[in-house]
Amino acid sequence: MKAAIYIRVSSEEQAAHGYSLDAQRHACRMRAQQLGATTVLEFADEGVPGTILERPGLSKLRQAVMHRNVDVVVIYDPDRFARSLAHQLLVTEEIERAKIRLDFVNFEWQNTPEGKLFYAMRGAFSEYEREKIRLRTSTGRIQKARQGKLPMVVQPYGYRYDALRSQLVVDGFEASVVQRIFTELVENGRALNSIARQLTDEGIPTQKGASAWHRQVVRQIARNPVYTGVFYANRFNTQGMRANRYRSLEEKVHATLRPKNEWIPIEVPPIVSTALWQQAQQIMDQRALQWREQKRDRGYLLSGLVHCSACGRTMTGVRQRQWGRVKTSYTCRKNTAGPSEANIIKDHFIDAAMLEAIVWDRVMNWLNRPEQLVQVATDSLGLPRRIQADRRYQAHLDRLLKGKENLLNLLESGIAEPEGILRRLQRLQEQEQKLREQLEHPTGPASPNQWGVEEARRWLEAARDHLPFHTRYRVIHTMIQEILVSTDTITIRGKNFT
Repeated sequence: MKAAIYIRVSSEEQAAHGYSLDAQRHACRMRAQQLGATTVLEFADEGVPGTILERPGLSKLRQAVMHRNVDVVVIYDPDRFARSLAHQLLVTEEIERAKIRLDFVNFEWQNTPEGKLFYAMRGAFSEYEREKIRLRTSTGRIQKARQGKLPMVVQPYGYRYDALRSQLVVDGFEASVVQRIFTELVENGRALNSIARQLTDEGIPTQKGASAWHRQVVRQIARNPVYTGVFYANRFNTQGMRANRYRSLEEKVHATLRPKNEWIPIEVPPIVSTALWQQAQQIMDQRALQWREQKRDRGYLLSGLVHCSACGRTMTGVRQRQWGRVKTSYTCRKNTAGPSEANIIKDHFIDAAMLEAIVWDRVMNWLNRPEQLVQVATDSLGLPRRIQADRRYQAHLDRLLKGKENLLNLLESGIAEPEGILRRLQRLQEQEQKLREQLEHPTGPASPNQWGVEEARRWLEAARDHLPFHTRYRVIHTMIQEILVSTDTITIRGKNFT
């Protein structure tokens, strides 16, 4: 007979109850031998919380059960399955469906209605116990924070964690870097990316010892209020995040900001003044607003299509002021402020106007082919024109219905002559019927078959120089797969044609 044993422990349970893997392994193997097993397969999860169903060891056990590779499953205790009643019952049902025996070392399992009821009740109590432990832990951390101590190990850049006092102490060198970041940002007006590049060029290591600074790291430092002398405990709700590495992307838990009245302030040594920190926030907020406005008003035709041939990253649009004029470029962010690698191109920029002109010229050449011309003209112009027409018809219909309502009110009031009102209502009714027919059965170039080559050619001639930005953007993204840029070559790859 072949037996499978499943053992699991989280670090908290091992510390509190002594649920070591070795103890579970020994007890489960003994029980398997008592049941007559000649072969024992072991499935284990160490340091994995019982709230997660998709655990590596448990997933392998469920696969073995599904393929009926074992005759009996032995577990030390039902809560080793899961700390969730729903998960316990799910896995138990899978084992029963496969007609495999289920046995526990520390619990007498009976596959009867009464036994299943008691099993479910025990699972519910286990889930209740887990929530009580979580609540006690959370309450203890809050009480510790209210005593002015850090409830957990935290070490922002510029500080060191003093484990004996549960407090932060200033790290002299890192604190000087923090002060410099705020000074460069506020007094010298430098951008975050520029500050990151300078720290990298000067060989100043990051907190993790890396040689390259990223602008996002500089931004996180500049945004952190801890440097004004206050650390906020209980600021974020992170419940469930510790198990994220065992969850799928869709199931991952994200931290959420708690209401401000739940934050607990803890005094720490300040590194910058409150006034300087507030100035930095105002500058970054203003820059973010300007960036959003620029992005809204002036887009990039090739957004998302341009890739660096060296590292493969998407090149993004940037604007730089040179000699009083704004110059737009596409650049590889990998090469400005971030981890350096061997296969990068230093200062990789390409003029946006030049690249967009080259790409648009290529698109126009491709459009000389009738079949491409008809398809793109339809996709890029026909559908928007249909949508705009529908909106005009609907707006006209709304005004017409409002007019009918006003005429009916006049009729009821007795102010105007009924005959005149009824004639006008009749005309409005006829107009309403025509508008509804237009909306229900639209005409016009809304599909490829309704575009002829000659009409498309006339569109092309008008399109060369007078198309609005959003239509040119749609044409390009309809036809272009990607654009690879190196220091001396530009490769344009179309969709399904070259």
